[in-house]
Amino acid sequence: MLGKSREEAEKNLKSVRGGKKVSLFFKNETQKPIKVFWIDCQGKRKKYRGVQPGQSRQQGTFEGHVWLIADSTDKALEVYVAGKTDSEVVIK
Repeated sequence: MLGKSREEAEKNLKSVRGGKKVSLFFKNETQKPIKVFWIDCQGKRKKYRGVQPGQSRQQGTFEGHVWLIADSTDKALEVYVAGKTDSEVVIK
């Protein structure tokens, strides 16, 4: 979670360039749809896609890229930074 000041924390998020290519698997274990955004190198949200309850989505990305998980109103719920290996991002 981003804590009380989600908006402030999000202002400091930026993806870094030039990492290793990896895959992320976003898995929605909640009862509500979620939205997944990539945070670009300038700190701006770029909408990836929605993930329905019970669904998983694969996304190719690069090490150091920042991904933000939001609810249906675009309120930030979680942040994930891609590591050096393929990873599953489970939203509960």
